[in-house]
Amino acid sequence: MSRYPISVTALLQIAEQAGKRLAEMQGSVSLQYKADGSPYTEADVAANILITNALRALTPDIPVVAEEDDRLEAESLIRLRDTYWLVDPLDVTTDYVQKGRAWSANIALVQEGVPVMGVLEFPGRGERFYTGEDGRAYRQQFGQLPIVAEVKKLDTQSYAQKPVRKPVVIAAHPSHYGQLKDDAPPEMKLVTSNGQHRACLVACGEAL
Repeated sequence: MSRYPISVTALLQIAEQAGKRLAEMQGSVSLQYKADGSPYTEADVAANILITNALRALTPDIPVVAEEDDRLEAESLIRLRDTYWLVDPLDVTTDYVQKGRAWSANIALVQEGVPVMGVLEFPGRGERFYTGEDGRAYRQQFGQLPIVAEVKKLDTQSYAQKPVRKPVVIAAHPSHYGQLKDDAPPEMKLVTSNGQHRACLVACGEAL
């Protein structure tokens, strides 16, 4: 029996549906701005409705805190409840509007301030990262079997024994890539990415 309130399969289906909806709308929406100056589009709202409605239907006793919902209400829920769903229906909205690939739909279950279950869906990149039933992190290319995502272990002994040096990989934001590349020492390899995908590359051991 799963220790989660819904199965991982159900969570992945919600993220997949939101990702498909976002992919369908990409290219047909334009940036708008909230009162606080943060950008959003009709796609943010559509994905937000899809995800929150699905989560509330499956787990009516667990509140949903979503980026596109009322901010004061969301802050109140976080203070009052130990367990809640945290949703960013469309992360990196500007990249989405510019027809990039770094945007994602993100869903997490938070218990006592700690994320215990989640999925990051990257339709533009054709992959997702998620928590398995066993609590481990997985990476899955669309249409392929998932693989375990493991953080790269830092060989501190090698670093301590100078002058031994090993390649270091950094996930650089595209806008900073050129400068970092020019300033990087020869043993450093740069991988460009942005949004939550940079954190995912670290989780998979492809970046430090």
